[in-house]
Amino acid sequence: MARKDAYQVWVETGKLDEVLEFIKECARKLVTQKEMCKYLGISQDSFSRLKRKYPIIAETQLEAKTNLKIDLAGALYKKAIGFEVTEETHHIDDAHGSRPPRRKIVRNIKYIAPETRAIIYLLTQNFGIEYAEKFAEIQMTQKRAKDEKEVWSKDDTDNND
Repeated sequence: MARKDAYQVWVETGKLDEVLEFIKECARKLVTQKEMCKYLGISQDSFSRLKRKYPIIAETQLEAKTNLKIDLAGALYKKAIGFEVTEETHHIDDAHGSRPPRRKIVRNIKYIAPETRAIIYLLTQNFGIEYAEKFAEIQMTQKRAKDEKEVWSKDDTDNND
């Protein structure tokens, strides 16, 4: 009788959904595969084999990483554009027994201004290096590198004599 792999054990014990959710959370929270495997009690090589044999594992990891990427891009976009935050404070006016306490909720809408660094990063990544903070320095460095590539051949120097 063939020995069962970890995936088959997870299926038999009814823990597959729990393990897949754990793998998803690890991928979303940038836990290393080494640490995840240590917790699962399997080697990284075994985990790699399981991903090849059971595509649902690799798909779970990929989906979680994709969702993380979407969330991070959304957070960066929000920082670049600016956003509003509603702050709530609760006040209780206790009249020391002369009347029932009154509750007052104060809501303040606060605008968080865009962050220049986030704006510049998104512009540079999506629309070109000309939006980089140090674009002039980058241009000079590129020009120097280009100028250094120009090589004078021996024939050119002999003609100048």
